[in-house]
Parts: sequence; structure tokens; C-alpha cells
Amino acid sequence: MTQRRKMAAVAAALAAPAGGQLAARSAAEAAADPRNPGIARLQEDATTGVRIERNASGTAEFVGTPAGSRVVNPGVTASTSVRAAARSHLTRYGAALGPADDAELSLTRTESSVSRRDVVRFQQEVDSAPVIGGRVVVSLDGDRQMSSMLSTVSTLDSLPAATAPESEASATAVRAAAGRAGAAGLTATSEGRWVWDPAVFGVTDALGAQGVWRFPGRRRPGRTPTRARRRHDRSCRAPP
Repeated sequence: MTQRRKMAAVAAALAAPAGGQLAARSAAEAAADPRNPGIARLQEDATTGVRIERNASGTAEFVGTPAGSRVVNPGVTASTSVRAAARSHLTRYGAALGPADDAELSLTRTESSVSRRDVVRFQQEVDSAPVIGGRVVVSLDGDRQMSSMLSTVSTLDSLPAATAPESEASATAVRAAAGRAGAAGLTATSEGRWVWDPAVFGVTDALGAQGVWRFPGRRRPGRTPTRARRRHDRSCRAPP
């Protein structure tokens, strides 16, 4: 599923009336995978069926309920808090989203959609380093049961030690920005170590997933900020 289709799918789920969120796809897409406990639990807890969207590698990236169906998590009630309900759904069904592990997901914020559903957003981390674009979005119905889950995550299991120091990466980021027209006055304040995985965005790179030092683009007071810059933490090369 492309990034645009992912966002369209979650927008449709959040805007749909509570009586039925999504139209079912094919039986093959919703078939239970005996090797995946998350999908098996979704099938067990769904009153009719579930909708599953997969990427090119076969990993589920989106799960939701078709019209007339509900997924009833036995560990969640209408009195469960929004955050606790979202965590419970991740614990019970998160394996359906492939590498998305509850322990690697940090809750970033909760909000309400235009259809008055609660939406809980999680940031993926690998060895405590945030993954750029790595996230899981859980939307809840009024009774705190799951309406849908959307996932864009990295398959990286661990982050190798950085060999390019942060100071060197900062210097190369500033030099690169200074070489662009109108970039004078740029300063680099590090946001620390992040993970850059092009697969999160559905693209490929010969180097694959890498650790990066991330520097938000800033200018001195009174000047327009520039975009954030990244440098690989082992080569100081700019990722694509």
C-alpha cells in the first residue's frame, strides 16, 4: 500500500459512521494466518470479518472492520481509558502488523476525529531511537473497541553503534546547507539519533535502514527556517 493509499484508508475509517467502517475486500485478504497470532485473534474477536491491507511483502499495514462487523476485545470495556484501550488493542492484535511490537511503540498523542472517534498515535523506536515515519495509529469507537489500526514501521531489529560522531555530522549538515543559495545563518541543533528506513516510505535504497543524526533546519531570528537535515551516523552521508 502506498503512503497516499494508507492515509486515504485511515481517513475513510475515521470518517465512516459507527454502524460500519469499511467495505470488506476479498476473502483471501481477510483469511487468518495460522502463523500470526494477531490476525488469528482478530478473526476470533470479529463478529463477521475484518479488512486487512497488505504491502508488497505481504505484511499487514492496515486492519479495520467491514460494514456490520465489530472487533470485540474482551480486555476492553466502555469505561476503559482511551490510552489503556489503545495499548490493550496493540497487545492483543499488534502482531498482525508485522514488526510493530508494543514494547517499541511510544504513545505520542491522542485526538478526536471529525466523526468523534478517539485516535491514538504511537511512535516506533528501535533501541530507543525514533524511526522517521515509523508509527501506528489506533482509532477507537465510542465503546473503546478498535475501529482500525494503521501501521508504517521499520523491520530493523537493532541499531548498530554510531561510528560518525554527532559533532562531525552536525558540521557536515551545516556545510551542506551553507552551499545552498540563501542558506547563510543556518544553525544546527541536534535532535539526537534517529532511524532512517526507506522501506517505511515504500522506497528502496542500497544501504537499507540506517542510523542517522537528525538536525532540524533553523535560522537565526528573523530568517526563514530550512527543512530538517539528516546525516548517516556511520558515514555522515545524506540519506536519499
